[in-house]
Amino acid sequence: MGARIDLLRSGRWRVRLTLPGTPKPPDTFEYEYEARDWADLNDPASPNYRPAGLPQPPKPVEPGQPTGWQLRDHIADWLIRHEAHDVTKGTMKGYTYELGFVADSVLGEMDVALITSTHVERWIGEMKRAGIPVPTRNRRLKRLRQVMTDAARMGLTKADPTAGIKFQTAGIREGVRLTKAEQAALLAACGGDTELRAMVALALYCGLRWSEVAALTPACFDGGLIVVRQAVEKSTGELRKYPKGKRPRVVPVPNIALPYIGAVLAAARLRGHHALLFTPKHKSGKILEKPLAYNNWRARRFAPAVTRAGITMNGERPVLFHDLRHTYGSTIVGKMDVAEVARLMGHSATIVTARYLHAGTDEHRAELVAAAFA
Repeated sequence: MGARIDLLRSGRWRVRLTLPGTPKPPDTFEYEYEARDWADLNDPASPNYRPAGLPQPPKPVEPGQPTGWQLRDHIADWLIRHEAHDVTKGTMKGYTYELGFVADSVLGEMDVALITSTHVERWIGEMKRAGIPVPTRNRRLKRLRQVMTDAARMGLTKADPTAGIKFQTAGIREGVRLTKAEQAALLAACGGDTELRAMVALALYCGLRWSEVAALTPACFDGGLIVVRQAVEKSTGELRKYPKGKRPRVVPVPNIALPYIGAVLAAARLRGHHALLFTPKHKSGKILEKPLAYNNWRARRFAPAVTRAGITMNGERPVLFHDLRHTYGSTIVGKMDVAEVARLMGHSATIVTARYLHAGTDEHRAELVAAAFA
């Protein structure tokens, strides 16, 4: 808490709130519990703090009885209260972004008191069938857990329905690999969008994440190498001064990728050594010197290209941009040591690479065995 409670020589208790903009407490309190109760309700760092004017949610008369307080209502209430805590603007944007998807789901329309673990598991299953990646599903479950834990603490529900649900692991993904024909089809489907084609090539042939591709500048290119120094936060669009692994890494650019990225790199150099390679454009055609917005880019540029290419992963779900990185990893893993693959892909340990990569198809395994005994 951002409150300090002291026992005075007179035997009375005094409260001091250390955060700016907080109300001035009464002079002293006769009992310690009175001082703590006052601080609990008026300290912005306390989980029970409610800003002035924020209505109190109804409480069920009996456990399991509906109250009319929907989950989306409690999400909005939680965000308002949480905004008063000492969190960064970027963190609040992330909370709002992830919880927005929860509020727009089937769970958002449900009464908080009636949500059970079965409903949460069905919601997770719907995200899985929609092709939403495991890390994204885990982030949304984590945010939902924060909100439901808060609801249980306030007495709006009998227990947190997410408490017994474990976070999912990606594991080894069999078959998540584009063939050479599928790679060529996707690059061709980019049409006249040279920037999109370059981004696809950087993921396919250099193994870069979308956040790293979107943050590239001419300063990152050193001959036939790319120095990955920064990344774009997907949820907020902010430019981070470090990639996911918290430290820069060097990735070689194979000759096959050069024709796709040459024109984009040359155009960016005309704008400056530290100008972003990939930027949004105004409808007038003017370049906006800011990072791409991931959701907008995916919906308007990448997803239509995947549809035009007519490719899916195992015939079950659309191709994700991250699948291009999987393709890169599975292509080079049979050609070099796993530790070297981990370094190129920016993994902190080889065990991460072992979970991330997959062995590929039976035909691919046969090729590796034949090459080993050649």
